[in-house]
Amino acid sequence: MQVNKEGKHEISQETAPESKAQGKAKGIAEKEKAGDGTEGAAVSRTEAGAEKEVGSKSKWESKARPRVGLFAGCVTDFIYPEIGIAIVKVLERAGFPVVFPQGQTCCGFPALQMGAPEVMAEVARKNLAAFEDAGVDYILTPCPTCTHAMKNIYPELLAGDPALQARTAAMAARVHDFAEFLYRQIKDGNAPGLRFKKLNKRVTYHDSCHLKRSLGVTLEPRELLRIAGADLVEMPYADRCCGFGGSYSLKYPELSAQILDQKLDCIRETGAELVAVECPGCLMQLRKGLAERGEKAVEVRFLAEILADQL
Repeated sequence: MQVNKEGKHEISQETAPESKAQGKAKGIAEKEKAGDGTEGAAVSRTEAGAEKEVGSKSKWESKARPRVGLFAGCVTDFIYPEIGIAIVKVLERAGFPVVFPQGQTCCGFPALQMGAPEVMAEVARKNLAAFEDAGVDYILTPCPTCTHAMKNIYPELLAGDPALQARTAAMAARVHDFAEFLYRQIKDGNAPGLRFKKLNKRVTYHDSCHLKRSLGVTLEPRELLRIAGADLVEMPYADRCCGFGGSYSLKYPELSAQILDQKLDCIRETGAELVAVECPGCLMQLRKGLAERGEKAVEVRFLAEILADQL
């Protein structure tokens, strides 16, 4: 993503086929040419699509303003590109330039779960190279499973390769969940330009399994909702699984449906009109369940989208 002389967003042309997220981003950029654009960072790309900075001395060297690399993950990239667009909008308003390395691919976690760790190791190397070439200070992803994979599993998976061990550890240290990163920046006073209009809605929050149990992120999403002015009400058993679990919902649909029904009952008890989540898989599962029940008074949205709408 680049910024032209007028400050409008533009998506640089790539020779590689564009994903659904890239196509949607391009459409949004075209719309913004007729309206007000928000500030961002100009990024030059190589033919391979990896972002470069002229004169950089180190692949991980910090710039004048910390730069964020967005790792989309498969569900955001191909099903919910609006999540990625919302993350970029919020981060740029907070003053953080965002880049999207074109060499990134799946995090590889599904392959690991199917008994193919060598496949995950292969894509881990590709993602490592893509984000090293981008020279970013932070790596954010909207998917807790992707965050867990890149932050916790990659270093273990590639620990036997001396040439990659230190590089993987350096990348893992830069991987963060969106809410965890943004809340910390606000708390530390690093996002003075970020202001939200008051969200006058009754909101409940669902904890995704990997986000809470593998990454320990529970407070930050709730605090961001409060900062945005939400009337936050806790649902019973907020940290219980929604029943999605990746391929679990496909392998065991009956059990998945029972777990989902329990979660939907908990949501109904709150009387909330909006359910905030920070996992694309949970988003898909909860929307499916509410639609099947005919629940039209409750909406499920990703946290970044909620925040982006209040800018």
